[in-house]
Amino acid sequence: MEEQGVGQAVKMASAAAACGIDFGNKNCVIALARKGGVDIAANEVSNRATPLMVGFAGAQRHLGEAAANFSMQNFRNTVTDLKRFLGLRMGDPVLEAERKRVMYDVDAFVDDDAVVSEMDEEHQVKRLSGARVMYGENGGESTVFSYEALVAMMLHRLLETANEENGSPVSDIVISVPGYYTDIQRRAMLDACRIADIRVLRLMNEHAAVALSYGIFRTRELPDKEPVNVAFVDMGQSQTTVTIASFLNTGATVKSVSFDPFLGGRNYEDLLVDFFCEDFKAKYNLDVAASKKPLLRIQKEVEKIKKILSANQIANLSIECLMDDTDVRSPITREQFEAMCIPLNERLAEICRSAVVSSGLDLSHIHSVEMVGGGTRVPSVIAAIETAFSRAPMRTLNADECIARGCALQAAILSPAFRVRDYALHDVSPYAVQIVRKAPGASDQDGECINVIDKFCPQPALKALSFANTGPLCLITQYKDSLMSDRFFADYFVDVEKPVDSTPSKVRIKIRLDGNGCIQVASAQEIREIEVEEPVQQAVPPADAAKDAPKMDEPKAEGTGEAPTQPNGTANGPTTDGGSTGEGAPDASSAGVSEADAAAAAMEREAEAEKVTATPPTKKVKKSKATDLVVRRGRIGLAMSDFALRKATEDEASMRAADKYIRERQDAMNALESFVYDMRSRLEEYGDLHAFADDHTRANLAKAFEETENWLYSEEADTAVKSVFVAKRDTLVAQCAPILYRKTEADQRPILLRDASAACEKFKVIAVPNMLYEHLSEEEKMTVIRAVEDFEQWVRGLEAQQATMSNLQDPVLTSHEVRGRIAGLEAKCRPIMTKPKPAPPKVEEPAPAPPTDGSDEAMKDDDEPAAAPGSAPADSGDAPMETEEPPKPENQDAENPMEI
Repeated sequence: MEEQGVGQAVKMASAAAACGIDFGNKNCVIALARKGGVDIAANEVSNRATPLMVGFAGAQRHLGEAAANFSMQNFRNTVTDLKRFLGLRMGDPVLEAERKRVMYDVDAFVDDDAVVSEMDEEHQVKRLSGARVMYGENGGESTVFSYEALVAMMLHRLLETANEENGSPVSDIVISVPGYYTDIQRRAMLDACRIADIRVLRLMNEHAAVALSYGIFRTRELPDKEPVNVAFVDMGQSQTTVTIASFLNTGATVKSVSFDPFLGGRNYEDLLVDFFCEDFKAKYNLDVAASKKPLLRIQKEVEKIKKILSANQIANLSIECLMDDTDVRSPITREQFEAMCIPLNERLAEICRSAVVSSGLDLSHIHSVEMVGGGTRVPSVIAAIETAFSRAPMRTLNADECIARGCALQAAILSPAFRVRDYALHDVSPYAVQIVRKAPGASDQDGECINVIDKFCPQPALKALSFANTGPLCLITQYKDSLMSDRFFADYFVDVEKPVDSTPSKVRIKIRLDGNGCIQVASAQEIREIEVEEPVQQAVPPADAAKDAPKMDEPKAEGTGEAPTQPNGTANGPTTDGGSTGEGAPDASSAGVSEADAAAAAMEREAEAEKVTATPPTKKVKKSKATDLVVRRGRIGLAMSDFALRKATEDEASMRAADKYIRERQDAMNALESFVYDMRSRLEEYGDLHAFADDHTRANLAKAFEETENWLYSEEADTAVKSVFVAKRDTLVAQCAPILYRKTEADQRPILLRDASAACEKFKVIAVPNMLYEHLSEEEKMTVIRAVEDFEQWVRGLEAQQATMSNLQDPVLTSHEVRGRIAGLEAKCRPIMTKPKPAPPKVEEPAPAPPTDGSDEAMKDDDEPAAAPGSAPADSGDAPMETEEPPKPENQDAENPMEI
């Protein structure tokens, strides 16, 4: 079901690819979203899952499959369980429990630039953890690598696998992390990406990747309005996650998620290990648990036993020479195994019930249950899930690859190089977060605890808090769950001055939960109220407005004997050009009244203008002024200092260069050794080179081969550089070159003669009468024939001379010379053979005879030919031709329906 619609879900705008990495505790899976869909990348041995191991052997590192091949012999220097240790501090209860499961030493990583402060000691924050291994020349020296650096080594190897699969560099990457990862662990993963020089777009929760992989390929099946609720049970190698998500055809929403970081497939294997250790102690008196190497062999075998019991009722564990040269054998039945698994299955059922309760849904509202992860293949686990949800679980997703596919799809969504089907994914934060506000140096009991992020809050999110300004602030972010080992995960200091006057001020803090699941104080501002003067807006009174309105002269009322006037003061009657005293002109008394009114109106306007130009009245108002404050990050929760990150990045680059040189040196040494063994066998009595070298030459070469072989297994060769191996091989190649040359020429000679004969036969056909070459002149044909005869004569002469020579002599008929002569023959004869035939001459048709009936229509005036019907007359010049429109069929419409 997962594969359906893959090609339609992702469409690319370029030839790039987006990468998703499922970073598991035991194996890693790489998915590539590119044109055509999502593919799983195979590693160098064609496996779809790469072991998560980093091994050290002298000055060389082994990553992935290479480390797994040497893990049994080099278990003390092979680092495993990177996912469990990443971001943990020394003294953490989780770390103390995990270090008992590994075969190497876990020690503190010394970060010289990270000084533990008093506040760190107060919150019991200690140094980072690391793995102590032997690394370096001459057997190496004890070195502690931080888990961030170890994860970076593995991430870079996975990126190389993705690049090799894609054929070009992959730049857009999304990496999965468990949902239970804390802020410190997520930041440690980001630090590892920076060390590995990986551009990670997002850290994606594993349960969100599963939900995206499930929903984006089922948009045609999902409803528009009523969501479909699906439960996902993901049991990996070290943890179990149960998720309840609702799906529509437009997106998916995670409603609840429940974890058990200490319940996984390895817990079921531990039961088998304990069973066999006790059985061997009773049967053979062997204390296997006290010795690491025998215990590691049993752990490797019980993985197979668990798989066998999943399909069979009984399985037998058989190991030769487990301890003290003792062969052991012990059977176990599925019934015994399931009886041991009852407590673990009860824990699994409790996680399922907790997820359902947190989602607020009833079991009847859950439409289906999906199982993912390798641990869900155990029959008792399937039965426990069925009991918890009261329905049979389904497996429509690829249990091992769905997380990687979801990460690749998320990378394609975030990448600008892709066009992905619109499908929204709404993830949640599994933890509730609080802020403790206190003055610097004060105890936690004196601080104020404020809830910021609620459990199952949508992710990402932005929250704002306001405090009264009482001076510098110390903000400590912590998880609400007091049972978490790293409850306090960050501290921030806000440099703000306490107001000296009576004007109060506030400090506004913005808390951001980003897409990676990390929480930080994004910004801080001081909000202070200040008084400012603002002009008062005055309303214009209605009376004043009436004064300011333009005045119009009203016409005289009827019966007064006066005529209405124009706006210019003249009568409405007609005017004359003779002067101003004609009929209809106003008298002197009426003109005096108009001037007085105009003067009064002008004075009023001047008074109003003086009021406007005067300073308007103002009033004092309070406004808020925001000032950005500096936020400093403390030492709590910081994985590595900047100095340690730069040093780790430089060390990783130098180690990659050293690994490349070691591989090239090893290849040069192997090439020298292979050449010695190969040439020695070929020069022996029944070898293919024996006939091409005399006894003296073979004896000298045998001596040189023996000396080289003895040197290869000497201490000098162990410390020799790459150029020494290359030089020794070049010397032997030069000594063997004449023999190899004679052998190669002898093998090529029959092929050369056959090619020469074919070239001659190809050009000899020109002498045979043929219509294809009848256009060629006799001189051209003779040129081809003479060239072919000269070439044949040259070949026969050298062939006869070569027949009289032995294999110990250098040949006279060489492939280089023959190939050159064949090319010269082709260059001389092919242009003649391929010469095109000349085009046949055009034959002109005779003009039609003029009519002889003497009619007037045949010829007109001036001997001009008669015009064709419908054509323009001969003397019309450039006049257009007028043609008569043909009659339209009766059944044809007036308008052509196909015309556009």
